[in-house]
Amino acid sequence: MFKRWPLYRQKSAIDCGITCLRMVCKYYGKRISTKRLRSLTEIESVGVSLAAIKQTAEKLKLKASGKRLQNVGQLRLLTSKLPVIVHWNSNHFVVVYAIGKNKVTIADPSRGMVKVDYDEFYRRAFRKSILNEEDKECYVLILKITEEFKSLEEDSSSKIPKLQFIYSHLREKKRYFLVILFGLLALMSIQFVTPFITKNVVDIGIKSGDLQMIQYLLLGQAVLMASKAGFEIIRNYVVQHLSVRINYSLLSNFLRKLFRLTIPFFENRKIGDLLQRIRDHQRLELFITKSVLNVIISTLTIIVFSCVLLIFNKIFFFLFLGATVLYVSWILIFLNARKKIDWERFEVNSQNQTILIQVINGIQDLKIYGAHRFLFNKWDANQRDYINTSFKSLRINQIQETGAAFLYQAAQIVILYYSARLILNNQLTLGAMLSIEFIIGQLVSPVQQILMSVIKGVEAKLSMDRIYELWDSEEETNDEQLIPKGFTNNITFKDLNFHHRGQGSNFTLKDINMTIKKGETIALVGTSGSGKTTILKLLLGYYSDYKGSIHADGLELRDLDIDIWRRYCGVVLQDNFIFSDTITHNITMGAPYKKEKLIRALQIAEMDSYVDGLPLKHNTVIGNDGKGLSQGQKQRILIARSVYRDPEILMFDEATNALDSETETNIMNNLKKHTKEKTVILVAHRLSTVRHADKIMVFNHGQIIETGTHEALIDKKGRYYHLVQQQLSPVSL
Repeated sequence: MFKRWPLYRQKSAIDCGITCLRMVCKYYGKRISTKRLRSLTEIESVGVSLAAIKQTAEKLKLKASGKRLQNVGQLRLLTSKLPVIVHWNSNHFVVVYAIGKNKVTIADPSRGMVKVDYDEFYRRAFRKSILNEEDKECYVLILKITEEFKSLEEDSSSKIPKLQFIYSHLREKKRYFLVILFGLLALMSIQFVTPFITKNVVDIGIKSGDLQMIQYLLLGQAVLMASKAGFEIIRNYVVQHLSVRINYSLLSNFLRKLFRLTIPFFENRKIGDLLQRIRDHQRLELFITKSVLNVIISTLTIIVFSCVLLIFNKIFFFLFLGATVLYVSWILIFLNARKKIDWERFEVNSQNQTILIQVINGIQDLKIYGAHRFLFNKWDANQRDYINTSFKSLRINQIQETGAAFLYQAAQIVILYYSARLILNNQLTLGAMLSIEFIIGQLVSPVQQILMSVIKGVEAKLSMDRIYELWDSEEETNDEQLIPKGFTNNITFKDLNFHHRGQGSNFTLKDINMTIKKGETIALVGTSGSGKTTILKLLLGYYSDYKGSIHADGLELRDLDIDIWRRYCGVVLQDNFIFSDTITHNITMGAPYKKEKLIRALQIAEMDSYVDGLPLKHNTVIGNDGKGLSQGQKQRILIARSVYRDPEILMFDEATNALDSETETNIMNNLKKHTKEKTVILVAHRLSTVRHADKIMVFNHGQIIETGTHEALIDKKGRYYHLVQQQLSPVSL
């Protein structure tokens, strides 16, 4: 029933935990997809905890229990309970399959199947105890099969339609392949004739002393070579043209897919992982345009010259065939090792890009706190891993290439010796021998090209597996969703409960019931982390896995086309981004440019005088993420962005907390004047921002505990009164 030691690779840096669980499930006879495990697991942006893996295992009806080892000797006690999941390097998980006398066999989702000695296991699995820092301990998850697990429904085998995926990017480019095919046929014809010309020059022309015949033959060969060069130029041009188009097709579709993915997808992915997916697309493009064509060319070349070699001498053909079989077998021995190194390289490169992005984005803080050494050490450790991986790859290449060269040189010596014997016995002419040497020389390169293409194909398959994981991810919208026709009535929250992934049963929002009428200004107040911002994100469709309902004009938000719904919303969140572009483009954000609307938006945001004082006015380019602007100026750009499209609903999350009181008051007055019939939802701590709201809702630990106007809540002397007291003196009240 059990498959011995299954191995799966993690598709991203945060998937190690669920990939380990997937391996254990497969060991016990059940195929469970990564997609299913993700939906069952509380995955945070940094990955999963052992507790989260345990909860998921229990959902799959496995009996799960945690164990803490205090020394490496206790590891042997787990022999009868294998496989187990072990916390590794403080930020990773592996599966332990076997515990031997000197080695422990583990399945590492990022490195593959490896054996480590007990010293290395101790270094990687044991960490400082929470209770006593002088002690070290190792955390293990023991999983046992149950009858309920045996009856669990398996997921279907997720065979990726690779050929279909590739064909979808090629079908509109058939004419380029027809041109390439025509060129190949012409080249093959030329190559077919060349050995016969060589043979006739030596055996007939030279032997008979017919100089004129030799001249004609060589002239014909020169014409053929010139034709071949012409066809090569045309083919290379078409291949380059095809390469550019396929690369554009792959990357443009990739970006379109990214835009359709849900926001939690990006919250749970490292930037380095996503950038590596772009490199995977580039690798796939190289495989399609280079390796696939090389295989076609090489296959045709082998067919043509094999036929010619058979015509010349069958024995030479079989000698070459035997050498080729040995060569191919030798190369294929190293395929699994190459797969393993490719995964290691992917992980290292992903981490390297993440670190470098952090260095660039955080350089100011690193310099202020003198923390550059900390991040440099992380990069340095990662580079050492990269160097080790590179040397592993180099060793494999050296062994592989040395063995391959030896096999072919040995084959050439045997063929040369056999040719010489046949010539001495008058069984082979000198011209035929030279032609055979030429033919074998022409056959060696295509065989090598095909094998290199096979290796590139293995790498492309790994890239496609990672790409498909993204393409298989859930999208925000689908054809069955309703198209909202604007916002004319109310927004209603009914019995709403929600928690972020990774929080277990701790709800971010609990039992939320409220109604927001069109034209109202609503203020959400409360301590940090009480759920105010989450309300806005739910309204914007960030998350759809809430319990209860959110209705806009009587329609459930989950049933609406969220892209259309967002067009009716103007939003300023705490983590909004300012692009490296002009002020105009940062405000219009792709909407049609209208000068009067831009001026109005800048006036509302009290940004018009600043922009007018710039040499290029609103055509001034802002640095990446607002470099060169103060926090207050960034907020005013974002406020201008939110009102430019004249949305039905405005949502502000601490949108003015970096502004001075006078500027904030002016902006709030401008908003009040220009958005009389708009619905406004404010999240703020400042009294000056919320006191004039039509309704104030006070949040505490994810619940609404008070509702009313500023005056009513002050008279109530409850939680809101306490918050206001912290800002104002009793006289002001």
